[in-house]
Amino acid sequence: MLLQVHKFNAGAKRLYEREGFVEVGETETHHLLRHPQR
Repeated sequence: MLLQVHKFNAGAKRLYEREGFVEVGETETHHLLRHPQR
């Protein structure tokens, strides 16, 4: 699963990281997060 989190939304990024998502890239405005497949 891949998702984008706006860079101004640090709380959402922390939440997804606690759920196992890792940052795999970024755009000018967003962090790109991926959850490893189970």
